[in-house]
Amino acid sequence: MPDSRLEVWASPEPTVARIDADTVRDQCAETGWSGRPDDVDRIAELGVGGCRFPVLWEHVAPRDPHVRDFRAQRTGIERLRARGVDPVVALEPELARAWGDAGARTARWTLALHVSRR
Repeated sequence: MPDSRLEVWASPEPTVARIDADTVRDQCAETGWSGRPDDVDRIAELGVGGCRFPVLWEHVAPRDPHVRDFRAQRTGIERLRARGVDPVVALEPELARAWGDAGARTARWTLALHVSRR
Protein backbone atom coordinates (compact mmCIF):
# COMPACT_ATOMS: atom_id res chain seq x y z
CA MET A 1 0.00 0.00 0.00
CA PRO A 2 1.46 3.41 -0.94
CA ASP A 3 2.31 5.88 1.80
CA SER A 4 -0.44 8.52 1.83
CA ARG A 5 1.33 11.04 4.06
CA LEU A 6 2.28 14.38 2.59
CA GLU A 7 5.95 14.95 2.07
CA VAL A 8 7.62 18.36 2.12
CA TRP A 9 10.16 19.15 -0.56
CA ALA A 10 12.51 22.11 -0.90
CA SER A 11 13.77 23.83 -4.00
CA PRO A 12 16.29 26.53 -4.69
CA GLU A 13 15.06 28.78 -7.48
CA PRO A 14 18.17 29.32 -9.56
CA THR A 15 17.65 30.14 -13.20
CA VAL A 16 19.32 32.00 -15.99
CA ALA A 17 16.85 34.68 -17.04
CA ARG A 18 17.11 36.25 -20.47
CA ILE A 19 15.81 39.77 -20.00
CA ASP A 20 16.43 40.81 -23.62
CA ALA A 21 18.92 40.07 -26.40
CA ASP A 22 21.82 41.59 -24.44
CA THR A 23 20.85 41.10 -20.79
CA VAL A 24 21.16 37.80 -18.95
CA ARG A 25 20.82 37.36 -15.19
CA ASP A 26 22.25 34.21 -13.66
CA GLN A 27 20.40 33.73 -10.37
CA CYS A 28 22.76 30.89 -9.45
CA ALA A 29 25.66 33.34 -9.44
CA GLU A 30 23.68 36.24 -7.96
CA THR A 31 22.36 34.23 -5.01
CA GLY A 32 25.59 32.33 -4.47
CA TRP A 33 24.02 28.90 -5.19
CA SER A 34 26.68 27.93 -7.74
CA GLY A 35 29.52 28.84 -5.37
CA ARG A 36 28.20 27.24 -2.18
CA PRO A 37 27.98 23.45 -2.47
CA ASP A 38 27.19 23.29 1.26
CA ASP A 39 23.77 24.84 0.54
CA VAL A 40 22.73 21.24 -0.17
CA ASP A 41 23.59 20.43 3.46
CA ARG A 42 21.44 23.34 4.65
CA ILE A 43 18.51 22.07 2.57
CA ALA A 44 18.91 18.59 4.09
CA GLU A 45 18.96 20.11 7.59
CA LEU A 46 15.41 21.39 6.97
CA GLY A 47 14.22 17.80 7.27
CA VAL A 48 12.60 17.71 3.82
CA GLY A 49 11.98 14.45 1.98
CA GLY A 50 12.94 15.73 -1.47
CA CYS A 51 14.64 18.59 -3.23
CA ARG A 52 14.15 19.81 -6.78
CA PHE A 53 17.68 20.07 -8.08
CA PRO A 54 17.93 22.21 -11.21
CA VAL A 55 20.37 21.27 -13.95
CA LEU A 56 20.75 24.31 -16.17
CA TRP A 57 22.05 23.96 -19.72
CA GLU A 58 23.84 27.30 -19.27
CA HIS A 59 26.03 25.58 -16.68
CA VAL A 60 26.49 22.10 -18.15
CA ALA A 61 26.90 23.10 -21.82
CA PRO A 62 27.53 26.85 -21.96
CA ARG A 63 28.97 26.99 -25.48
CA ASP A 64 27.91 23.85 -27.32
CA PRO A 65 24.94 21.52 -26.73
CA HIS A 66 27.11 18.52 -27.56
CA VAL A 67 29.83 19.27 -24.98
CA ARG A 68 28.39 18.72 -21.50
CA ASP A 69 29.89 18.65 -18.02
CA PHE A 70 27.58 17.39 -15.28
CA ARG A 71 30.23 17.01 -12.54
CA ALA A 72 29.02 19.83 -10.26
CA GLN A 73 25.40 18.73 -10.60
CA ARG A 74 26.30 15.10 -9.94
CA THR A 75 28.14 16.15 -6.79
CA GLY A 76 25.11 18.08 -5.48
CA ILE A 77 22.75 15.21 -6.24
CA GLU A 78 25.04 12.73 -4.51
CA ARG A 79 25.24 15.03 -1.45
CA LEU A 80 21.44 15.12 -1.24
CA ARG A 81 21.23 11.33 -1.45
CA ALA A 82 23.93 10.91 1.21
CA ARG A 83 21.82 13.05 3.55
CA GLY A 84 18.62 11.09 2.92
CA VAL A 85 16.95 13.61 0.60
CA ASP A 86 15.41 12.39 -2.67
CA PRO A 87 16.71 14.50 -5.56
CA VAL A 88 14.11 15.59 -8.09
CA VAL A 89 16.28 16.49 -11.06
CA ALA A 90 14.96 19.14 -13.45
CA LEU A 91 16.89 19.55 -16.70
CA GLU A 92 16.01 22.99 -18.03
CA PRO A 93 16.32 23.84 -21.76
CA GLU A 94 16.45 27.63 -21.67
CA LEU A 95 19.83 27.87 -23.39
CA ALA A 96 18.39 26.29 -26.54
CA ARG A 97 17.50 29.75 -27.87
CA ALA A 98 21.07 30.95 -27.48
CA TRP A 99 22.45 27.88 -29.28
CA GLY A 100 20.33 28.60 -32.35
CA ASP A 101 19.21 25.74 -34.58
CA ALA A 102 21.49 23.14 -32.96
CA GLY A 103 20.14 23.99 -29.53
CA ALA A 104 16.54 23.97 -30.64
CA ARG A 105 16.96 20.43 -31.96
CA THR A 106 18.92 19.25 -28.93
CA ALA A 107 17.16 20.78 -25.92
CA ARG A 108 13.55 21.61 -26.72
CA TRP A 109 12.20 19.82 -23.67
CA THR A 110 12.39 19.82 -19.91
CA LEU A 111 13.07 16.58 -18.10
CA ALA A 112 12.13 16.13 -14.47
CA LEU A 113 13.29 12.89 -12.91
CA HIS A 114 12.53 11.83 -9.36
CA VAL A 115 15.42 9.71 -8.13
CA SER A 116 13.95 7.95 -5.12
CA ARG A 117 15.94 6.27 -2.39
CA ARG A 118 13.10 3.82 -1.80
